[in-house]
Amino acid sequence: MGVSATLTGLTILTLGFAAAVVQGSRDSSAKTPTSRAAPAVDNLRQCSELARRLDALRETRLLRPGTTAVLAVDARTGRVLYAAQADRLLVPASNVKLVSTATALAVLGPRWRYVTLVLGSPPDGAGRVPGDLRVVGSGDPTLDQDALERLAKRLAKGGLRRVDGDVRLGGGVVVATGNAEHEPREPAVSAFAKAFDEAGIEVSGAVRRERRGWSSPQADAEARELLRHRSKPLRQLIRRINRPSDNDLAEAVVRTAGAVLWGGRPTRRKALRAMRWWLRTRAGLRSTRLAIADGSGLSRRSRMTARQL
Repeated sequence: MGVSATLTGLTILTLGFAAAVVQGSRDSSAKTPTSRAAPAVDNLRQCSELARRLDALRETRLLRPGTTAVLAVDARTGRVLYAAQADRLLVPASNVKLVSTATALAVLGPRWRYVTLVLGSPPDGAGRVPGDLRVVGSGDPTLDQDALERLAKRLAKGGLRRVDGDVRLGGGVVVATGNAEHEPREPAVSAFAKAFDEAGIEVSGAVRRERRGWSSPQADAEARELLRHRSKPLRQLIRRINRPSDNDLAEAVVRTAGAVLWGGRPTRRKALRAMRWWLRTRAGLRSTRLAIADGSGLSRRSRMTARQL
């Protein structure tokens, strides 16, 4: 019975049973259930071995200084096999990402991709585009400098040599800079300018932000679609979120889910509303004894129990 574990805000998944382990600071108002091992569904000896291994895990150097809650259940029947402080409210840390990514999957689907469009008039025989180019996006948090340079090279390969106007960035165009990406204004402008320059595309005007704010990535009456950039599917982005624990990406996908549910630009408020919606309608958690304060687990104000997880 192999155990795989991540030891920072811990969730353990095993063959034949599932265990949720939460380590963090406790809520002083919560009760403290005692450790217990329930009878195994198939094999009492296996259950005793499970209890022994989980007891040992809780005494390791990494977990001993903190407050640790554990709940192990049979994955087929839901029967509790082991519990230690399973109803104790703790700061869930990165376990929150399980809620944010489940919310994103429920709303968007595993094949969903972020789309960024370049819109404008087709280049003429000399590679010139009369007027402006518009870049509109859906808040792609993976659009970094490397992706922008590939985008610009694709435009150059398609014959673009010069823009006789500005390159206008819509509100849904964000650039991942290695810091928290909350639609940075100057980094996005400078990143696009650098990408166009390195691809040999001359811009007679300026690379600048549009004033119209957030807009959906779609062609309109002003311009044709010249290029479409798509992110990797959500199922692959979620692997990046939950395994290396990518905080920025976790926040981005659940904010996108909130925007899809309630319209407009992605915001923290819509993300939290979407997570509460998922907990209530999909996970069946209607208890007021939990609190979700962000989508990544960085907040110390979130509270969940191992049983809720």
